[in-house]
Parts: sequence; C-alpha cells; structure tokens
Amino acid sequence: MNKKHMILVFDEFQEVIRIAGEDALKVMRSYFQAHQNVAYLFLGSKEGMMNTIFGDKRQAFYRFATILPIPSIPSEAWWII
Repeated sequence: MNKKHMILVFDEFQEVIRIAGEDALKVMRSYFQAHQNVAYLFLGSKEGMMNTIFGDKRQAFYRFATILPIPSIPSEAWWII
C-alpha cells in the first residue's frame, strides 16, 4: 500500500458552485471523506461565499474545514526593488 501523503490546493474554491453547481460539492465531499493521507487547502477571495460553504449547516462542506483568515500584509512589509 502506498503511504505517501498529499496536499490538494483549491484556489477560488467558491467557483465550483458557479462552474459545476452545488451538487458538485456533495460529490466532492463524498470522495474526499474516503481519502486517507490527504490534506486539503481551500482558498477563495469571496469571503462570504466561503463562509457559507463551510459554515452553513445546509451545505455539503459544513464543518469540513477550519476557517483561517489571512491577515493583511502591513505596508512596511512591502519593499520596492
């Protein structure tokens, strides 16, 4: 058996609904729940939609992920070359 670990990254995850419909999330979750040794990173720029996908009891991905807000980068951290 292959014991390798994998990280799957989804950028603009909220777009799955627009592209494939809400039923796609149900199918995705059913597959993801069966995976072992896989970590998922869901990124999205539409905070409200991401909060709904992962925080609404009626959604397929409810409580599937921990929401971690990314803090703003302070202006002094940017530098020009």
